[in-house]
Amino acid sequence: MLNQFVVALAGSSVATAGRGFRTAMGVSATALPWAVLVYVLALGVLLLPFRWLCGRVGPFLVLLAGLWMFVQSSVAIGAHLVTTPDAFLALRAVQGAGAAALTAVALTLMPVRVQPAWGAVILGGLGVGLLFGSALPDASWRWVFWANAPLAVLSGTTTLGLLRGARRRPA
Repeated sequence: MLNQFVVALAGSSVATAGRGFRTAMGVSATALPWAVLVYVLALGVLLLPFRWLCGRVGPFLVLLAGLWMFVQSSVAIGAHLVTTPDAFLALRAVQGAGAAALTAVALTLMPVRVQPAWGAVILGGLGVGLLFGSALPDASWRWVFWANAPLAVLSGTTTLGLLRGARRRPA
């Protein structure tokens, strides 16, 4: 569940932290929606292939790949390694791909009785992301991405514990 909170947080926080991004990257206001759209498109397009991979190679490997993509792209953006709008959007697509993998693992592991709570967690993540992004001063828009990294690692560690526990239980 924490994975989905982080995925929603990452998707929405950029929408409200956009003024600082526009200033730092020198892009127009019309280019800002692409920062959200690229993330959501990558997540939507890659969700089913990652869900299929969960069945083929197991959720453990998909989780590791998703965490790696999500954390690495977040750190690269947060660490000022991105200097052009195109590179930023490419890394947002990688972050969206990581989010798709994390979501696929969540769908694989989630019991049916928990699914109503899943929607509440996603809505909570969207709301917190919007508040967090708007609370940051324009100059520190990159902190949105720095916050993603430890949250993703924490959620991934929790999910890995669930996967190990599921492996040990008799069928």
